[in-house]
Amino acid sequence: MKLVYVFGLFPISPGKTVISTALCRGLLREGLKVAPFKPRSGHNLWYQYEAFTECKKGVRLFCEDIVKLKKASGCKLPYEILNPIDALMTPLNAGTFLENNRVREMYIKDSDTFLHLLVERYTSWRGDKARTILCLNEKNLSEKALTDGDYMRGLKSRYDEVLIVEDLTGWSSVFSSLGPDCTSTCGRRIAEEYEVMVVEGFNDAVCPAPELRYDVVIGVAPGVAALYNPYDFQRVIEVKSTMGGDPRGMTAEEIICFVKPEKTFKIPALGNNDLTNFDRLSEKLGNINKIVLDRFSLVDR
Repeated sequence: MKLVYVFGLFPISPGKTVISTALCRGLLREGLKVAPFKPRSGHNLWYQYEAFTECKKGVRLFCEDIVKLKKASGCKLPYEILNPIDALMTPLNAGTFLENNRVREMYIKDSDTFLHLLVERYTSWRGDKARTILCLNEKNLSEKALTDGDYMRGLKSRYDEVLIVEDLTGWSSVFSSLGPDCTSTCGRRIAEEYEVMVVEGFNDAVCPAPELRYDVVIGVAPGVAALYNPYDFQRVIEVKSTMGGDPRGMTAEEIICFVKPEKTFKIPALGNNDLTNFDRLSEKLGNINKIVLDRFSLVDR
């Protein structure tokens, strides 16, 4: 199986999904069996409401990006396998704080990521079926955060197990405990059926699944993509790991200063017509598809 990794050079909106979507569709058009893989993701109930309504219809939890990637690739596997870990975040309910004259508290709490978490889903593959555990921030099922009670109750009854977390330490502990098994088992499930896996990172994380070995590594920022030697990229992560770093927590800033890109190329500004027409998008970014196919040929030699 061939693996392509797309990561963000910056944490916010670097353009990973645009590149990953173009690759999925471009490689599919070349006759390859392609599957996207987004090991961990997060989306917002309020700011990505359209994605949330899709989750609500089926009482499921998956991110907006994996919907686009699955459609672009033609992959038939469930969202939960392609996106084994997904967190649903939400804004604080400002009205509650304002009505009770707790403005200072509102701003202090707004800066705490944990206080925006509603629930995170962890899916692993066992035998011939998926098993899902929910990590629930029960404190946010109140008027302090915007939520949807019917949906949350539906999730709790649908999945196999519910874990309650009370702080950021507990949330991190759940991720450390469940995350590796979810990414590795779901990754293996994809490899059973598909020739190519396009792996999209989470924000600017550089190593969502340490067990994966990539044939192509691409870093993305607005207007530019950078091609890295996958061996050198992986080697830096391994060296940093021996110094006590957790590879799953490493960011682009920590790694790419030690790895020079083999090539950089411009990404044009893209309008909505380009972004929603996957064939057109793959043509607009055809240079990236060509580079990936060339790298695959080198690996096969």
